[in-house]
Amino acid sequence: MSRTLFVIPCGAAKLSRPSPARTLYTGSMFQYCLTVVEEEAELSGTAGRSAAVRILSARHGLLDLDTHVEPYDRRMTDRDAVPTTVVADQLMPLAEAGDTDIHTFLPRPYLARLLAAHEMIEQRGHSIRVHDHYLGTRGIGYQRQVLATLRSTRGTDDSRAPWRRPVSDGQAEPGARSGSDG
Repeated sequence: MSRTLFVIPCGAAKLSRPSPARTLYTGSMFQYCLTVVEEEAELSGTAGRSAAVRILSARHGLLDLDTHVEPYDRRMTDRDAVPTTVVADQLMPLAEAGDTDIHTFLPRPYLARLLAAHEMIEQRGHSIRVHDHYLGTRGIGYQRQVLATLRSTRGTDDSRAPWRRPVSDGQAEPGARSGSDG
């Protein structure tokens, strides 16, 4: 079965108590991105793909939305940010399962960590396809526009959202390739 993983970044604004990851991060951009991407994951599921959403945390790596997390203060650019090897290990089960597309909605430092993990996976002899949906965006306003465009094109055959199309067994998403693309 074709798998789709949507990856969004954590946020700096957090609750002051341990909470599920989906509610720990309180910033408006995080909440908007999560809402849009969860809706897209649901559409992917109706198109016959196994879909999931993960948060790329600067402290923990990839988090399931319901994982309880203690508040922390760390950015992906910090020296003690989550190591690339941890992210690669977290992605490895998807790579071993095969036929996986990862759709990222990540700012550059987060994308760089995920792509470095992707490279480690390829060095281990496995493959996953990574799609960077913020490619060419110059800041948060442009990133919001990417998300708004996804929302406004629901119900259409939008090439920016190949996960919405029904799949036949073993068929990769159109235009998918190893590495990063938009």
